[in-house]
Amino acid sequence: LRKERAAQALRSACAAQDIEALKLALGEARQASVRPGDIADAEAVLRRLEQGDAARQQLREAMASGKPEDLQKAIAAGEAAGLGPELDEARRLLAEEERRAAARRALQKALVSRNPEALQDAIREGEAAGLPAKELEPARAALASEDAKSKARKRLQQAMA
Repeated sequence: LRKERAAQALRSACAAQDIEALKLALGEARQASVRPGDIADAEAVLRRLEQGDAARQQLREAMASGKPEDLQKAIAAGEAAGLGPELDEARRLLAEEERRAAARRALQKALVSRNPEALQDAIREGEAAGLPAKELEPARAALASEDAKSKARKRLQQAMA
């Protein structure tokens, strides 16, 4: 009778997908000498549930950090754990972060080149990616400086003509 109750509790805990109940039921099942195959099946369910919980925790932490490398690792862990729609928000956040990173690289490249067209494009890209104004300011200042230089050259050429 004890063995049957322990086996039923194990099946119920597996069906409920409840980690704590499953741990308790596994302990009771082992003590009651429930079939090893049933115990092994329940242990597999428990591992899967714990893997999913760990992946969800990693996902929460990665989303809080917003770091692309953390998000990539958490998404991979979530996929391995079989998480589905729960990963959508992390994927969206990763795409946004990657877009911001690309915009920052474009700004740096444009600042080095000081090419007015590249500066304008990089500023537009940064704005579209949602970069803060503070990050765009050096490019705007460089663009203003290059525009002033260009106007001064034109005036000088006109004066010399």
